[in-house]
Amino acid sequence: MTKREGPERLPEHHYKPAHAARQPAYRRRVSPVEHPHGGGIDEHLIDLDPAGIFYLQRTIGNAAVTSLVQRDPVKGGPKKIRTEAEIEAAAKPLVGSMGDALDHWKNQSDWGIQNFVNEELEKRIDKLRSSGLTTGRFLQSLAGNLTWAAACFFPEAPIFAFIVGLTGIGVTAQASPPTATDPADKGAVSKMAEEMQGYLDQVEEAIRGKNDSSLLDRAKDLVLFHDELTQPELLELFITSTFMKEMLIPGVGGKLIRFNDEAVKKAQKEALKTRLQHFMEAVPLVGDETEPETVALQKLGGEYTLRLVEIYEVDKPGRSRHVRWGIGYETRPRETDLQGVTLKPGAVVVAKWISEDVVNDVLQRESDLKMSGQLIIGALPSEVVMGPGEFAAHEEELRQRMRYGRAG
Repeated sequence: MTKREGPERLPEHHYKPAHAARQPAYRRRVSPVEHPHGGGIDEHLIDLDPAGIFYLQRTIGNAAVTSLVQRDPVKGGPKKIRTEAEIEAAAKPLVGSMGDALDHWKNQSDWGIQNFVNEELEKRIDKLRSSGLTTGRFLQSLAGNLTWAAACFFPEAPIFAFIVGLTGIGVTAQASPPTATDPADKGAVSKMAEEMQGYLDQVEEAIRGKNDSSLLDRAKDLVLFHDELTQPELLELFITSTFMKEMLIPGVGGKLIRFNDEAVKKAQKEALKTRLQHFMEAVPLVGDETEPETVALQKLGGEYTLRLVEIYEVDKPGRSRHVRWGIGYETRPRETDLQGVTLKPGAVVVAKWISEDVVNDVLQRESDLKMSGQLIIGALPSEVVMGPGEFAAHEEELRQRMRYGRAG
Protein backbone atom coordinates (compact mmCIF):
# COMPACT_ATOMS: atom_id res chain seq x y z
CA MET A 1 0.00 0.00 0.00
CA THR A 2 1.11 3.61 -0.55
CA LYS A 3 2.33 5.11 2.69
CA ARG A 4 1.30 8.56 3.78
CA GLU A 5 2.65 10.44 6.72
CA GLY A 6 0.31 9.60 9.58
CA PRO A 7 -0.13 10.73 13.17
CA GLU A 8 2.83 10.71 15.52
CA ARG A 9 4.18 7.21 15.99
CA LEU A 10 4.07 5.22 19.18
CA PRO A 11 6.92 5.94 21.57
CA GLU A 12 9.49 3.15 21.70
CA HIS A 13 8.56 2.15 25.25
CA HIS A 14 4.84 1.95 24.39
CA TYR A 15 5.10 -1.66 23.27
CA LYS A 16 5.30 -4.54 25.73
CA PRO A 17 6.13 -8.07 24.51
CA ALA A 18 3.44 -10.63 25.17
CA HIS A 19 5.70 -12.71 27.40
CA ALA A 20 5.93 -9.81 29.84
CA ALA A 21 2.19 -10.01 30.46
CA ARG A 22 2.28 -13.75 31.11
CA GLN A 23 5.42 -14.01 33.23
CA PRO A 24 6.96 -11.84 35.94
CA ALA A 25 9.47 -9.49 34.37
CA TYR A 26 13.10 -10.41 35.06
CA ARG A 27 14.34 -8.13 37.82
CA ARG A 28 17.93 -7.63 38.92
CA ARG A 29 19.90 -5.17 40.98
CA VAL A 30 21.89 -2.59 39.08
CA SER A 31 25.32 -2.37 40.64
CA PRO A 32 27.10 0.96 41.12
CA VAL A 33 29.65 -0.20 38.54
CA GLU A 34 26.93 -0.35 35.92
CA HIS A 35 25.90 3.23 36.58
CA PRO A 36 28.32 5.59 34.79
CA HIS A 37 28.19 8.08 37.64
CA GLY A 38 28.32 5.51 40.44
CA GLY A 39 25.53 4.72 42.90
CA GLY A 40 22.23 6.46 42.34
CA ILE A 41 20.11 3.44 41.44
CA ASP A 42 22.05 0.58 43.04
CA GLU A 43 19.29 -0.02 45.62
CA HIS A 44 16.48 -0.14 43.08
CA LEU A 45 15.15 -3.20 41.32
CA ILE A 46 14.64 -2.57 37.60
CA ASP A 47 12.14 -4.43 35.41
CA LEU A 48 13.95 -5.52 32.26
CA ASP A 49 10.96 -5.02 30.02
CA PRO A 50 10.60 -2.22 27.42
CA ALA A 51 9.34 0.28 30.00
CA GLY A 52 12.24 -0.60 32.31
CA ILE A 53 14.72 -0.34 29.45
CA PHE A 54 13.33 3.08 28.56
CA TYR A 55 13.91 4.21 32.15
CA LEU A 56 17.45 2.88 32.16
CA GLN A 57 18.26 4.49 28.83
CA ARG A 58 17.43 7.85 30.33
CA THR A 59 19.49 7.21 33.47
CA ILE A 60 22.57 5.20 32.48
CA GLY A 61 22.69 5.51 28.68
CA ASN A 62 22.21 3.19 25.72
CA ALA A 63 25.62 1.54 25.82
CA ALA A 64 25.30 0.53 29.47
CA VAL A 65 21.77 -0.73 28.90
CA THR A 66 22.86 -2.87 25.95
CA SER A 67 25.48 -4.53 28.15
CA LEU A 68 23.04 -4.96 31.01
CA VAL A 69 20.12 -6.57 29.21
CA GLN A 70 22.24 -9.03 27.25
CA ARG A 71 23.35 -11.01 30.30
CA ASP A 72 21.77 -14.36 30.85
CA PRO A 73 19.50 -14.02 33.93
CA VAL A 74 19.82 -17.74 34.73
CA LYS A 75 23.51 -18.43 34.26
CA GLY A 76 24.65 -14.92 34.98
CA GLY A 77 27.17 -14.95 32.13
CA PRO A 78 27.26 -12.38 29.35
CA LYS A 79 25.54 -13.12 26.06
CA LYS A 80 26.92 -12.03 22.75
CA ILE A 81 26.96 -8.27 22.79
CA ARG A 82 25.26 -6.74 19.77
CA THR A 83 25.38 -3.17 18.63
CA GLU A 84 22.30 -1.12 17.81
CA ALA A 85 23.11 -1.56 14.13
CA GLU A 86 23.22 -5.36 14.49
CA ILE A 87 19.89 -5.41 16.33
CA GLU A 88 18.32 -3.22 13.64
CA ALA A 89 19.69 -5.42 10.87
CA ALA A 90 18.11 -8.48 12.52
CA ALA A 91 14.83 -6.61 13.00
CA LYS A 92 14.36 -5.25 9.48
CA PRO A 93 13.32 -8.55 7.83
CA LEU A 94 10.72 -8.95 10.58
CA VAL A 95 9.26 -5.51 9.81
CA GLY A 96 8.22 -6.65 6.34
CA SER A 97 6.40 -9.69 7.72
CA MET A 98 4.70 -7.58 10.38
CA GLY A 99 3.58 -5.11 7.71
CA ASP A 100 2.21 -7.95 5.58
CA ALA A 101 0.18 -9.15 8.57
CA LEU A 102 -1.31 -5.68 9.07
CA ASP A 103 -2.12 -5.42 5.36
CA HIS A 104 -3.94 -8.75 5.46
CA TRP A 105 -5.93 -7.71 8.55
CA LYS A 106 -6.88 -4.46 6.82
CA ASN A 107 -7.91 -6.24 3.59
CA GLN A 108 -10.23 -8.67 5.37
CA SER A 109 -11.59 -5.94 7.64
CA ASP A 110 -12.52 -3.98 4.52
CA TRP A 111 -14.72 -6.90 3.48
CA GLY A 112 -16.30 -6.88 6.95
CA ILE A 113 -17.09 -3.19 6.52
CA GLN A 114 -18.68 -3.83 3.14
CA ASN A 115 -20.81 -6.62 4.62
CA PHE A 116 -21.93 -4.30 7.42
CA VAL A 117 -23.01 -1.60 4.99
CA ASN A 118 -24.85 -4.01 2.70
CA GLU A 119 -26.49 -6.17 5.36
CA GLU A 120 -27.05 -3.85 8.34
CA LEU A 121 -26.83 -0.16 7.51
CA GLU A 122 -29.19 -0.43 4.53
CA LYS A 123 -31.93 -1.50 6.96
CA ARG A 124 -31.47 1.58 9.16
CA ILE A 125 -31.35 4.37 6.60
CA ASP A 126 -35.06 5.17 6.85
CA LYS A 127 -34.90 5.29 10.64
CA LEU A 128 -31.87 7.58 10.48
CA ARG A 129 -33.72 9.96 8.18
CA SER A 130 -36.95 9.91 10.20
CA SER A 131 -34.91 10.90 13.26
CA GLY A 132 -33.40 13.88 11.47
CA LEU A 133 -30.01 12.15 11.25
CA THR A 134 -27.78 11.31 8.29
CA THR A 135 -25.14 8.78 7.35
CA GLY A 136 -22.72 11.70 7.53
CA ARG A 137 -23.49 12.12 11.22
CA PHE A 138 -22.91 8.41 11.82
CA LEU A 139 -19.59 8.59 9.96
CA GLN A 140 -18.50 11.46 12.17
CA SER A 141 -19.46 9.33 15.14
CA LEU A 142 -17.24 6.49 13.91
CA ALA A 143 -14.31 8.83 13.33
CA GLY A 144 -14.69 10.21 16.86
CA ASN A 145 -14.61 6.81 18.59
CA LEU A 146 -12.43 4.15 16.98
CA THR A 147 -13.20 1.23 19.30
CA TRP A 148 -14.83 -0.54 16.35
CA ALA A 149 -11.54 -0.34 14.42
CA ALA A 150 -9.80 -2.40 17.11
CA ALA A 151 -12.31 -5.27 16.87
CA CYS A 152 -9.69 -7.89 15.94
CA PHE A 153 -6.97 -6.79 18.35
CA PHE A 154 -6.07 -8.32 21.70
CA PRO A 155 -7.70 -5.95 24.25
CA GLU A 156 -4.67 -5.99 26.57
CA ALA A 157 -2.26 -5.19 23.73
CA PRO A 158 -0.82 -1.64 23.74
CA ILE A 159 -1.86 -1.32 20.08
CA PHE A 160 -5.52 -1.73 21.12
CA ALA A 161 -5.29 1.24 23.48
CA PHE A 162 -3.33 3.16 20.85
CA ILE A 163 -6.10 2.70 18.25
CA VAL A 164 -8.87 3.65 20.64
CA GLY A 165 -6.94 6.75 21.67
CA LEU A 166 -6.24 7.97 18.12
CA THR A 167 -7.49 11.44 17.23
CA GLY A 168 -7.43 13.42 14.04
CA ILE A 169 -8.96 10.75 11.81
CA GLY A 170 -10.20 12.79 8.86
CA VAL A 171 -13.83 13.02 7.78
CA THR A 172 -14.18 13.95 4.13
CA ALA A 173 -16.49 16.59 2.75
CA GLN A 174 -18.77 13.85 1.44
CA ALA A 175 -19.40 12.75 5.01
CA SER A 176 -20.41 16.18 6.25
CA PRO A 177 -23.99 16.75 7.39
CA PRO A 178 -26.26 18.17 4.66
CA THR A 179 -27.33 21.77 4.54
CA ALA A 180 -30.98 22.81 4.60
CA THR A 181 -31.16 22.58 0.80
CA ASP A 182 -29.41 19.21 0.46
CA PRO A 183 -31.19 15.85 0.10
CA ALA A 184 -32.08 14.07 3.33
CA ASP A 185 -29.05 11.80 3.08
CA LYS A 186 -26.31 13.50 1.14
CA GLY A 187 -23.86 11.03 -0.31
CA ALA A 188 -25.59 8.11 1.36
CA VAL A 189 -24.92 4.42 1.60
CA SER A 190 -22.89 3.92 -1.55
CA LYS A 191 -20.10 6.04 -0.04
CA MET A 192 -20.23 4.63 3.48
CA ALA A 193 -18.00 1.58 2.97
CA GLU A 194 -15.38 3.64 1.16
CA GLU A 195 -15.33 6.23 3.95
CA MET A 196 -14.98 3.65 6.73
CA GLN A 197 -12.28 1.78 4.85
CA GLY A 198 -10.47 5.10 4.56
CA TYR A 199 -10.60 5.39 8.35
CA LEU A 200 -8.92 1.99 8.66
CA ASP A 201 -6.24 3.11 6.18
CA GLN A 202 -5.39 5.93 8.56
CA VAL A 203 -5.42 3.58 11.55
CA GLU A 204 -2.98 1.18 9.85
CA GLU A 205 -0.66 4.03 8.91
CA ALA A 206 -0.70 5.27 12.50
CA ILE A 207 0.22 1.79 13.76
CA ARG A 208 3.06 1.53 11.24
CA GLY A 209 4.46 5.00 11.88
CA LYS A 210 6.21 7.14 9.30
CA ASN A 211 8.20 4.87 6.98
CA ASP A 212 7.28 1.92 9.23
CA SER A 213 9.30 3.43 12.09
CA SER A 214 6.94 2.17 14.81
CA LEU A 215 7.01 -1.35 13.39
CA LEU A 216 10.81 -1.20 13.36
CA ASP A 217 10.86 -0.16 17.02
CA ARG A 218 8.57 -3.06 17.87
CA ALA A 219 10.70 -5.50 15.87
CA LYS A 220 13.85 -4.29 17.63
CA ASP A 221 12.18 -4.89 21.00
CA LEU A 222 11.34 -8.45 19.94
CA VAL A 223 14.85 -9.14 18.69
CA LEU A 224 16.44 -7.62 21.79
CA PHE A 225 14.41 -9.67 24.25
CA HIS A 226 14.11 -12.88 22.24
CA ASP A 227 17.39 -13.35 20.40
CA GLU A 228 17.00 -17.11 20.75
CA LEU A 229 13.90 -17.13 18.51
CA THR A 230 13.84 -17.58 14.75
CA GLN A 231 12.16 -15.06 12.43
CA PRO A 232 8.95 -17.17 12.15
CA GLU A 233 8.88 -17.49 15.93
CA LEU A 234 9.31 -13.75 16.37
CA LEU A 235 6.52 -13.12 13.86
CA GLU A 236 4.25 -15.49 15.77
CA LEU A 237 5.06 -13.65 19.00
CA PHE A 238 4.13 -10.33 17.39
CA ILE A 239 0.88 -11.63 15.89
CA THR A 240 -0.33 -13.53 18.97
CA SER A 241 0.40 -10.57 21.25
CA THR A 242 -1.41 -8.20 18.89
CA PHE A 243 -4.48 -10.03 17.52
CA MET A 244 -7.07 -12.09 19.36
CA LYS A 245 -6.45 -15.82 19.12
CA GLU A 246 -9.80 -16.51 17.44
CA MET A 247 -8.65 -14.34 14.51
CA LEU A 248 -5.75 -16.72 13.82
CA ILE A 249 -5.14 -20.17 12.36
CA PRO A 250 -1.93 -22.26 12.21
CA GLY A 251 0.42 -21.59 9.35
CA VAL A 252 3.76 -23.11 8.37
CA GLY A 253 5.06 -25.39 11.11
CA GLY A 254 1.83 -25.01 13.09
CA LYS A 255 2.65 -21.46 14.10
CA LEU A 256 -0.19 -18.95 14.52
CA ILE A 257 0.94 -16.60 11.78
CA ARG A 258 -2.10 -16.76 9.48
CA PHE A 259 -5.50 -15.10 9.75
CA ASN A 260 -8.89 -16.75 9.86
CA ASP A 261 -10.32 -14.51 7.16
CA GLU A 262 -13.97 -15.25 7.93
CA ALA A 263 -13.43 -14.53 11.62
CA VAL A 264 -11.81 -11.17 10.81
CA LYS A 265 -14.67 -10.19 8.50
CA LYS A 266 -17.27 -11.21 11.06
CA ALA A 267 -15.54 -9.42 13.95
CA GLN A 268 -15.36 -6.18 11.97
CA LYS A 269 -18.96 -6.40 10.83
CA GLU A 270 -20.25 -7.21 14.33
CA ALA A 271 -18.27 -4.36 15.90
CA LEU A 272 -19.86 -1.88 13.51
CA LYS A 273 -23.29 -3.44 13.95
CA THR A 274 -23.01 -3.01 17.73
CA ARG A 275 -21.80 0.56 17.30
CA LEU A 276 -24.76 1.39 15.05
CA GLN A 277 -27.16 -0.26 17.50
CA HIS A 278 -25.85 1.86 20.36
CA PHE A 279 -26.05 4.97 18.19
CA MET A 280 -29.65 4.31 17.13
CA GLU A 281 -30.77 3.48 20.67
CA ALA A 282 -29.50 6.77 22.08
CA VAL A 283 -29.12 9.63 19.61
CA PRO A 284 -32.68 9.74 18.14
CA LEU A 285 -34.10 10.13 21.67
CA VAL A 286 -32.19 13.34 22.34
CA GLY A 287 -34.45 16.38 22.22
CA ASP A 288 -37.71 14.41 22.42
CA GLU A 289 -40.33 16.09 24.57
CA THR A 290 -42.30 14.03 27.04
CA GLU A 291 -45.11 14.24 29.56
CA PRO A 292 -47.22 16.61 27.42
CA GLU A 293 -49.27 19.45 28.79
CA THR A 294 -52.86 19.29 27.59
CA VAL A 295 -55.56 21.90 27.20
CA ALA A 296 -59.02 20.79 26.10
CA LEU A 297 -57.51 17.34 25.55
CA GLN A 298 -55.10 18.71 22.95
CA LYS A 299 -51.33 18.19 23.24
CA LEU A 300 -49.50 21.51 23.43
CA GLY A 301 -45.96 20.27 23.95
CA GLY A 302 -43.72 18.40 26.34
CA GLU A 303 -42.84 19.65 29.76
CA TYR A 304 -39.49 17.83 29.76
CA THR A 305 -36.83 17.32 27.07
CA LEU A 306 -34.72 14.17 26.95
CA ARG A 307 -30.99 14.74 27.34
CA LEU A 308 -27.83 13.09 28.71
CA VAL A 309 -27.92 11.85 32.30
CA GLU A 310 -24.91 10.72 34.32
CA ILE A 311 -25.45 8.60 37.41
CA TYR A 312 -22.61 8.78 39.91
CA GLU A 313 -21.84 7.85 43.50
CA VAL A 314 -19.99 9.91 46.10
CA ASP A 315 -17.12 7.96 47.64
CA LYS A 316 -16.29 10.74 50.07
CA PRO A 317 -16.82 14.50 50.21
CA GLY A 318 -15.47 16.10 47.06
CA ARG A 319 -14.89 12.80 45.26
CA SER A 320 -17.38 11.02 43.00
CA ARG A 321 -17.36 7.82 40.94
CA HIS A 322 -19.13 7.39 37.60
CA VAL A 323 -21.77 4.63 37.54
CA ARG A 324 -23.57 4.73 34.19
CA TRP A 325 -24.99 6.90 31.42
CA GLY A 326 -28.59 7.38 30.34
CA ILE A 327 -31.04 9.55 28.44
CA GLY A 328 -33.69 11.20 30.57
CA TYR A 329 -34.81 14.36 32.34
CA GLU A 330 -34.98 16.00 35.75
CA THR A 331 -38.36 16.56 37.39
CA ARG A 332 -37.01 18.14 40.56
CA PRO A 333 -33.56 19.72 41.05
CA ARG A 334 -31.53 18.86 44.11
CA GLU A 335 -31.63 21.48 46.85
CA THR A 336 -28.36 22.25 48.67
CA ASP A 337 -27.10 24.81 51.15
CA LEU A 338 -24.23 27.22 50.52
CA GLN A 339 -21.70 24.54 51.49
CA GLY A 340 -23.15 22.08 48.98
CA VAL A 341 -24.80 19.88 51.58
CA THR A 342 -27.98 18.28 50.24
CA LEU A 343 -31.13 19.57 51.87
CA LYS A 344 -33.55 17.77 49.57
CA PRO A 345 -32.64 15.17 46.93
CA GLY A 346 -33.45 15.69 43.29
CA ALA A 347 -35.65 13.51 41.11
CA VAL A 348 -34.56 12.16 37.73
CA VAL A 349 -36.30 9.95 35.16
CA VAL A 350 -34.17 7.70 32.92
CA ALA A 351 -35.85 6.77 29.64
CA LYS A 352 -32.95 4.66 28.36
CA TRP A 353 -29.62 3.43 29.68
CA ILE A 354 -26.96 3.93 27.00
CA SER A 355 -23.48 2.69 26.18
CA GLU A 356 -20.48 4.88 26.95
CA ASP A 357 -19.35 4.78 23.33
CA VAL A 358 -22.18 7.12 22.27
CA VAL A 359 -21.87 9.75 25.01
CA ASN A 360 -20.06 12.17 22.68
CA ASP A 361 -22.69 11.52 19.99
CA VAL A 362 -25.44 12.48 22.43
CA LEU A 363 -23.61 15.68 23.39
CA GLN A 364 -23.11 16.50 19.72
CA ARG A 365 -26.82 15.97 19.08
CA GLU A 366 -27.69 18.32 21.94
CA SER A 367 -25.40 20.91 20.39
CA ASP A 368 -26.92 20.44 16.92
CA LEU A 369 -30.40 20.95 18.37
CA LYS A 370 -29.20 24.03 20.32
CA MET A 371 -30.80 22.68 23.48
CA SER A 372 -30.95 25.10 26.38
CA GLY A 373 -30.24 24.31 30.02
CA GLN A 374 -27.93 21.60 31.32
CA LEU A 375 -26.29 19.42 28.70
CA ILE A 376 -25.62 16.73 31.31
CA ILE A 377 -27.91 16.04 34.27
CA GLY A 378 -26.01 14.56 37.20
CA ALA A 379 -27.83 12.37 39.71
CA LEU A 380 -27.20 9.87 42.48
CA PRO A 381 -28.68 6.37 42.13
CA SER A 382 -31.16 7.20 44.90
CA GLU A 383 -32.43 10.18 42.89
CA VAL A 384 -33.59 8.02 39.96
CA VAL A 385 -37.33 7.90 40.58
CA MET A 386 -38.22 6.14 37.34
CA GLY A 387 -36.17 3.77 35.20
CA PRO A 388 -36.62 2.76 31.53
CA GLY A 389 -39.33 0.17 32.20
CA GLU A 390 -41.38 2.50 34.36
CA PHE A 391 -40.81 5.35 31.91
CA ALA A 392 -42.17 3.28 29.00
CA ALA A 393 -45.23 2.31 31.04
CA HIS A 394 -45.75 5.91 32.10
CA GLU A 395 -45.57 7.17 28.50
CA GLU A 396 -48.02 4.51 27.35
CA GLU A 397 -50.44 5.53 30.10
CA LEU A 398 -50.26 9.16 28.94
CA ARG A 399 -50.90 8.09 25.35
CA GLN A 400 -53.94 6.10 26.47
CA ARG A 401 -55.32 9.06 28.34
CA MET A 402 -54.90 11.28 25.29
CA ARG A 403 -56.59 8.67 23.07
CA TYR A 404 -59.54 8.10 25.39
CA GLY A 405 -59.90 11.80 26.00
CA ARG A 406 -60.31 12.53 22.29
CA ALA A 407 -62.67 9.59 21.88
CA GLY A 408 -64.86 10.98 24.62
